[in-house]
Amino acid sequence: MREKYRKKDADACAKDIAGRAENGRVKNGLMISFLDGVLEEMDRESVTINVGGIGFSVFMGAAGLSSLPSVGSRVKLHTWFQVREDGMSLFGFRKKEELELFKKIISVSGVGPKGALGILSVFSPEDFVFSIAAGDAKRIAKAPGIGKRTAERLILELKDKVSAEEALAELGKDPLQTLPPEEGILGEAISALVALGYSRAEAAGALKGIEEPETKEVQELLQLAFRQLM
Repeated sequence: MREKYRKKDADACAKDIAGRAENGRVKNGLMISFLDGVLEEMDRESVTINVGGIGFSVFMGAAGLSSLPSVGSRVKLHTWFQVREDGMSLFGFRKKEELELFKKIISVSGVGPKGALGILSVFSPEDFVFSIAAGDAKRIAKAPGIGKRTAERLILELKDKVSAEEALAELGKDPLQTLPPEEGILGEAISALVALGYSRAEAAGALKGIEEPETKEVQELLQLAFRQLM
């Protein structure tokens, strides 16, 4: 009898959401901001979370899935709720900071939720932010479903919206430990750029990817870095 009422509640909830979406009263990202329940099932791209007897199917990236506890454990996911004409979908993240980066990625034209999950499956949030800061389109294009043009668009539209140091701080990591150590020829170049007013994240991003930097002089490295920064 209890399960019967739960099913009725679930059906009523689904109809209510569908009705609101049809009337334009539910927007993408709203309505369900997080789920806190029992991990009921999981596969290669989604999980089912049992919240009060209602099973919510949630899409997740590979990195998020690998961080989940075993089936039967309690888990909390921060979610983004997508409403489209052909259906509704939930996308879940273990950390709120990952959700915020996800929302920034899908704000770029031509990048949908599945594409954003693909990016966050290949890159950690800090790696992706550093790739944006460095303008490394070739590396970003390695994510599934992301070609060179889309990677370039991501860099163009997100470079002013993401901060490598802020992202690391939000994720509880020390930027000074994550960035390359200030030693050798690269260390001298990073120190010089920092002295000129650039952040260590900007300096490291500009110098990243330079071939055989140890064979170059500091002045040559700075010239190459300025080309990236400008």
